[in-house]
Amino acid sequence: MDHYTHEEWLAYINNNLPKATHSELEDHLYSCDQCLELYMEQIDNQTEQLPEIENINFTDELVSKIHFEKTKKSNPFYKHAIFHYGLAAAVTFLLMSSGFFQGITGFVSTVEASSFTEKEESFSDNLMDKTLQLLDIVLPKKE
Repeated sequence: MDHYTHEEWLAYINNNLPKATHSELEDHLYSCDQCLELYMEQIDNQTEQLPEIENINFTDELVSKIHFEKTKKSNPFYKHAIFHYGLAAAVTFLLMSSGFFQGITGFVSTVEASSFTEKEESFSDNLMDKTLQLLDIVLPKKE
């Protein structure tokens, strides 16, 4: 495996390489720990050559000048979940105390009892009876 020199990594950092060579060095960084170490050294050397920031409080001053908007708007009381839970509990209590649910259970038992007592004729029996009645009307009786 070929390794690259300090100068090549410096040119890579400063973006002074042709595009093909730049891509080649970038791919090489993924597979070679030794060159990655050289690359990191060159980056550290480059940071030492950068000018130092004179205003140390620059970031704090910049952030203080930015006006942050209030991101969370206060929702009205009726849009909160606790309001919905309370309303549901109140309506349930009102219906229970008025006997609404007992009336429904009485109605259901009446419907169930009537469905067991009534015997429905099958569709084919009903159709047969209607057909015979029609034939009695249409055909004359023979005596």
